[in-house]
Amino acid sequence: MKNKKRRNKYVAITIAMILISIIALIGASYALLTLTVEGNKKITLTAGILKVDFSEGDTINLDNTAPISDNQGLKTTPYTFTITNTGNINAYYHVSLEEDSNNTLDNSYLKMRITGSNGYDSGVVRVSNYGKGTFEIIGENTLEPSDDVTYRLWMWLDENAGNETQGKTYQSKIVVTSYDREENSQSSQY
Repeated sequence: MKNKKRRNKYVAITIAMILISIIALIGASYALLTLTVEGNKKITLTAGILKVDFSEGDTINLDNTAPISDNQGLKTTPYTFTITNTGNINAYYHVSLEEDSNNTLDNSYLKMRITGSNGYDSGVVRVSNYGKGTFEIIGENTLEPSDDVTYRLWMWLDENAGNETQGKTYQSKIVVTSYDREENSQSSQY
């Protein structure tokens, strides 16, 4: 009787350990593929199967800038970042801007252009066309295993901005979000 109780105890402990291991594995796998990646100047971050390199940092900082033409805006130094799929499965991601809540310059006065080595080109657009707060600037994209893509983002104060923009500040962060999904559940959008 004592051996039977001991055996039942070992079986219960073994089953509990197996269940805990399975739950931990599922949680770790999900966490590995669903992360928001943020970086600082000249650093490399790896999240799940995506590696993100920010060459000029992830923070856009427009403090007390002067209005310039689109042509001049595109001659400024762009914010450049490279996303690399380091895994052996397709990686899905999108890119957003997360505006600082203390901004004094409304994003309706700003213009931007984002291009990618994958052929993506937003053209020159108003930042406010995308939204306010946290908003997506590059829709869902896929990177195949070992592929990478480099994006360049220019942002400037529109030449038609009035005097009300003088002395104002604007900051936002570039956020790359990776996630897992079934390949045929949605189509890629730009």
